[in-house]
Amino acid sequence: MFARLLVALFTLQLCRALEQQPRDGCARFLSLPAQTAPASPTQRRPFVYLHLPKAAGTSMRHLLRRSAENTSLALNVCDDLDIPRTLLQDHNYGSIVNCDVVVAHVPYGIMDGYNAAKKPLYSVMLREPIARTLSLYHYVRRSPEHYQFEHFQNKTLPQLIRRDAAMNTDGAYDFDVGLLVRNRMTWWLCGHDCHPSTMSLSHALSRAVDNLLFNISVVGVVESSGEFVRALAHALPWLSPSTALEHANAREKVSLTAKSSAEMLTDEDRALMRATLAADLYVYSIAQKIADQQSRCLNGVKENEGVRKHIQSARDMLVGV
Repeated sequence: MFARLLVALFTLQLCRALEQQPRDGCARFLSLPAQTAPASPTQRRPFVYLHLPKAAGTSMRHLLRRSAENTSLALNVCDDLDIPRTLLQDHNYGSIVNCDVVVAHVPYGIMDGYNAAKKPLYSVMLREPIARTLSLYHYVRRSPEHYQFEHFQNKTLPQLIRRDAAMNTDGAYDFDVGLLVRNRMTWWLCGHDCHPSTMSLSHALSRAVDNLLFNISVVGVVESSGEFVRALAHALPWLSPSTALEHANAREKVSLTAKSSAEMLTDEDRALMRATLAADLYVYSIAQKIADQQSRCLNGVKENEGVRKHIQSARDMLVGV
């Protein structure tokens, strides 16, 4: 019931938000201020790719660095910036202030404070939340250096799911606890100043949806990564739309991992995951709709009937809540 009410609440929020958008959403996307790099590097608009864990971020990091270094623009690329949240809350941006391209495990809004005149161009690629969670489980179990490694040892996947579902009854999670099943995408999209100690999950989800709709310029999903690269190339002239996104993490076989993990779970386990990940499942569905609209815009289709149908189905669902 909680999960359904949560999704219903923010489906209504989505409906209202989409109604505020320009009638021609393609015009907004196609007129993105591109990172064309004027003569002076100080005038460039920074590009920030939000690297969500286990969402093809390592592959994107390799692709973006390789493409940026092959251009004549002399772009300053910064990656692997695992900046402590305490520094973000203090607006201590460290070395990223001079970066043209940032590809790192950082939440939305990381560069907003340092130069209002150079509003960063943000981009993100989301992954189906249950598949992302299963992938994370297997990745951590194979990685002794991972900060969550000790938390996942000597526990089966069903045990972790049930433990985390019990700890997430209030819809939040502790950033310092080694939880597996958590709405991590929602909190990262909410922003660098979001934390369960200061806001509810519903508030975080509201901000995450707003950022996806209005503040993050290019949105994609891992399951359609080729279309995401094509859309991203529209905003980044130094990136070829035909560039292939190659799987960079050789230690993981995504499809086999997800399949073997799913076979271990009971119907009750799957239901617990869906309920616990209700917020992430919702923001993922929004990302799918936005990614579809971007593709249609690039293909010359100005009206996105898919989004309109989604709004109508959302309204129909609300009637029954």
